[in-house]
Amino acid sequence: MLGVSLYLAASLLAAEPASSAEASREVEEVFEQRRYYFCADDNSFVARPWDQRWCELAARTDYRHCRGFERVCAQDTEGSGADASGYAAGEGTEVGKTKPDRANPNARREREREQSLWELPDLGGFAKLLMWILLIGIGLGAVIAVAKNFVRDAERDEPEPEPEPDASESLIAARAEARRVVETDVQRLLARAELADKAGRHEDAINDVYAALLRRLEGGGLISVDRWKTNGDYVRALTSPLRGEVREIVRLVEQVQFGAASAEAGRYQTIRAQVVAIVTRAALAVALALGLGAQTACDPDERPDSSALAGLGTGPSGQRAVGELLLGFDIEARYRAGAIEQLSSTHGAIVLLAGAMLDKEDWELLLRWVEDDGGMLVVTNSLALPRSLGIESTRDSEQTPLALEHDGYDAYFDELEYAAPLGYTLEVRMSARGETDELLVRPGPDLWADTALTQLPSTERAPYVVRRQLGDEGGQVVVFADPYMLTNAALLVADNGAFLVNLFRSAEVDEVEFVNGYTGAGADDPFESVRNAKLGALFLQLLLFLAVLYAAVGVPFARLRDPQRQRRRSFAEHVRTLGQRYAQARAARYVAGLYSAWALDRLRERLLPGSARGLLPLAQAIAARTGRDEGRVMQTLVQAHELRETAGHSTRGGPGDLALMRELAQLLDETGGAR
Repeated sequence: MLGVSLYLAASLLAAEPASSAEASREVEEVFEQRRYYFCADDNSFVARPWDQRWCELAARTDYRHCRGFERVCAQDTEGSGADASGYAAGEGTEVGKTKPDRANPNARREREREQSLWELPDLGGFAKLLMWILLIGIGLGAVIAVAKNFVRDAERDEPEPEPEPDASESLIAARAEARRVVETDVQRLLARAELADKAGRHEDAINDVYAALLRRLEGGGLISVDRWKTNGDYVRALTSPLRGEVREIVRLVEQVQFGAASAEAGRYQTIRAQVVAIVTRAALAVALALGLGAQTACDPDERPDSSALAGLGTGPSGQRAVGELLLGFDIEARYRAGAIEQLSSTHGAIVLLAGAMLDKEDWELLLRWVEDDGGMLVVTNSLALPRSLGIESTRDSEQTPLALEHDGYDAYFDELEYAAPLGYTLEVRMSARGETDELLVRPGPDLWADTALTQLPSTERAPYVVRRQLGDEGGQVVVFADPYMLTNAALLVADNGAFLVNLFRSAEVDEVEFVNGYTGAGADDPFESVRNAKLGALFLQLLLFLAVLYAAVGVPFARLRDPQRQRRRSFAEHVRTLGQRYAQARAARYVAGLYSAWALDRLRERLLPGSARGLLPLAQAIAARTGRDEGRVMQTLVQAHELRETAGHSTRGGPGDLALMRELAQLLDETGGAR
């Protein structure tokens, strides 16, 4: 009575039990997924003997939830009928005894590994000798190559210094200097422009922000940036209204690049504001497009993510559908990939499926986790239980009914129907540690036909699912007589799905981990992986090869030098190069005439905009601005005017031409700068 009272009190605090209708709907949704191919109406699933264990029971419900299972049951299967867990179809084992493979779980794997091993044929003496000669030759070649590299630097003479480039080769030198790594990231270009602006290099800042605009347009597929294209080519490649905005930016940039305006902070801020407006507008459009795509791709009716169950099977004898059923009832189910020893971060329940191979130390660790941490351990392989639990398996009688009953009073398991194919039942030693409850029992064959009996004697009822309490933290061990109840096909029969959900809900478990024969089979560290794969010798050879390669090319065999600093050519350097070309052509007087014409026009624009065009008013204005003698200024202007008119008839010049150019440059500087 005390146990019944405790369970009634716990049921009031735990989650609501899953009803038959709720579990049935969830099971139907699970098997509608394409991954359960055996449920498709036109499936060609190849059945194995253990896949047909549930056929008799599924036929009684007309294969509900899984119409394609009828085709699986109609196949003729051959074989002994033993499933992957070692249980034989229609046969049992003596109580407390195990099969040979069960006594040594690794025996079957060792036999399969021995059968899969193969050896190379004998190559013969000549082939072995040839192989050793080849290996020795390769080794000697590597040693000689390394030795040559070590002594090569000592034999080299000091390299001669490279001569300065000749003036005639200045354009070639300029091109070589201009070769540099081109920045293409928009955000880094904008950041670099800000740094240049703060450092007072406004011209570099304008160039960087303009480059950011071009790269953004190129990223959007609107233009293609090439060395041979001009700014006008980029503008013509655009369409309205973007063409007008970019044309305005190009106009401001070219005024600085070709000397019509000075690079200053205000002009940079104007250009940057217009560029950022275009760049951010395009980025916002892309972000909105991605956001709309993500919203339209969402499916509010999508089932919970079951990727963590990928290690379980999707056939009739698999367990993935069981895990997805638990996910549908907000129980986080997943396949356990870590080793059993790593239990420190495990909360909830661990389900040992058929094929899970545990040694004595593993069982002790699991039972200690149940007692000390209050965990829940579900065992489906009763043939491998430790004797300390006091639970053993026995074979079912052939006259035993297929139906199961709940023994006791529990709101989680009452008013539900259960059934399972014949296999095994349990024998419980009540003297063992812990309190034991029989959750499901199989009625005895002798009293089954007597409908007048309301309760069968306990001596005629064989336990099928047993729950044993361990420790003071609420830990429990649930043992199934055979693994058939926790398979995908079991969900097609009666209310088995509701039973599995309520089994974990009654214990207030919200996390379940499934363990099979492959759990923890992976290596604990990379070194163990290499050792298991027998690749240790190969890795040692690779390390030796890398060491030789490092010795051959990884050591500098010449004097280390700092990389040449890359910098952008300024406009003045291009003018200076052009002057060198004129000097080579001996066209000094022609250049002086061009410079005089340009200087006179610039002086008139600064001092007499829109006024008379004569030299006298200009000389008076210059004298007033600079404080110079008006006569001297007039003489200089007259010489410049005459030189402009006569420069085209003679190319040779003299020292006076150079002095006149210097005088005009000084006047330009005193009246408002060289530009």
